[in-house]
Amino acid sequence: MGVALLVGKYVFLGLLFVFLVALYRVMVGDAMREVGAAAQERRAARRARRERRVAAPAAQPQWAVAAPKVEPAASPPPRPIYAEPPPAPPAPLEPAEPLPPAPVAVERPSEPYLVVVRSPDAERMASGSMLSLSAATTVGRGPENTIVLPDRYASLQHALIYVADGGWVLRDRGSTNGTILNGSRIRTEMPLHDGDRIEIGTTVLEYHQ
Repeated sequence: MGVALLVGKYVFLGLLFVFLVALYRVMVGDAMREVGAAAQERRAARRARRERRVAAPAAQPQWAVAAPKVEPAASPPPRPIYAEPPPAPPAPLEPAEPLPPAPVAVERPSEPYLVVVRSPDAERMASGSMLSLSAATTVGRGPENTIVLPDRYASLQHALIYVADGGWVLRDRGSTNGTILNGSRIRTEMPLHDGDRIEIGTTVLEYHQ
């Protein structure tokens, strides 16, 4: 039994040695092939560089031959200069067109009047319009008034402007929204002075005398 184990051990060692030798040869062969491939690549790179150096001079551009210089042609002799005739006298100026007459200023009416400062309907009562006053001027939205206001916030019979004791007086006629004189709602008859502002609804009138 002991001899058989010893023989088996030597057989195993022999086989292991053969395997290691075969593995070494394979590894050495692979390394040699890699070295040979690298050498071939280096030789191919050197060959390509030599070919580029040889081809470089052939690719240089050819210099163009300069064209011969052409001398300019001789200029013709100068032409004689003749004296020009004197310039003609300027034509007489035409008379200017007459200027249009200056606009004539519109005189203010001699009687007191109202100027529209603001109106909700600029087409029917434009701002800046002058409204003449009579001895008893009624103001309101109704068509029977002396001054008809296109203002839905004005009453049909809103206010009255009339002459009393030699002066002009403003009186409210029981309107719904009231009559405002210089920012204050009037309760009784109020005398009017130049520049007073009267508010009826959303309409603003200015009194002048």
